Amino acid sequence: MKRSLYLACGMACLVAFWSLDLCADTLYVNNITGEDTYDGRAAEAVNEYNGPYRTIRHALEKARSGWTIVIADTGEPYREAVSVSGAQLGRSVDLPLRIVGNNAVISGERLLTIDDWSYMGRDLWKFSPPRKGWYMLLIDGRPAPEVPCAKDALEMPSLRPGQWCAYKGNIYFQGDPQRHPVFLAMSYAAEQTGLTLYEARNVVITDLTIQHFRIDGISVQDRCRGVTLVNVHSLENGRAGLAVGGSSRILFRAGELNRNRLTDIVVTDLGEANVQDSVVGDKGEREP
Repeated sequence: MKRSLYLACGMACLVAFWSLDLCADTLYVNNITGEDTYDGRAAEAVNEYNGPYRTIRHALEKARSGWTIVIADTGEPYREAVSVSGAQLGRSVDLPLRIVGNNAVISGERLLTIDDWSYMGRDLWKFSPPRKGWYMLLIDGRPAPEVPCAKDALEMPSLRPGQWCAYKGNIYFQGDPQRHPVFLAMSYAAEQTGLTLYEARNVVITDLTIQHFRIDGISVQDRCRGVTLVNVHSLENGRAGLAVGGSSRILFRAGELNRNRLTDIVVTDLGEANVQDSVVGDKGEREP
């Protein structure tokens, strides 16, 4: 009798769990009015408990299969890296995880101050990024003119005022009395990757801009299936706009991959990127 009762209770709990998980729901994110201590169930704050989350990362931690995350476009970039991993968030084609961007911007940019620069003489300035390997210097939120420099170069190339180069793990910027770093709104790509997907299944992301990350704007790593990106823009990142590797397959439609420092799209290993009706710059390639 007790065994039957325990079994019945266990089945009831299991049914309740699956019913909750299969019931589609919506979570809201707002990086101005939101707080991660809210419940994420309202687009605007209602009381001290009910309102939008502040970070996309926290919403992804709370989301379940078939749910939708709605990101508010507040005019202020979401300064965070976002990761979607594991198949639990989109168990089937009928129950995908949806991320609705509403044309919001995710940015890896960090502002520079005069304290970040070392003066080298003759209006030449040096900045040492804490992470090495990929670089992007920006002025007024746009990539500054770069002079390429080989990794094994024995000396730094000559720079004209307003230009920069990456040399021996440092960023060098050539100023002049009108281009002193203190007078310019200078920043650099600090965060590593904007959107990372790993072993993701049945994820649909729409209307989002990802820019100014140190390596890739979007990195689709191994074993991703049913991933669709629509009207997503990956711009001005330190390596690639879109990198697809392992055995992943994605659909990228009606978006833009452009003005990335090394390559706009790169596909490695057995990865497949189906790019449709999109703007792709002149730096697309497939690595062996």
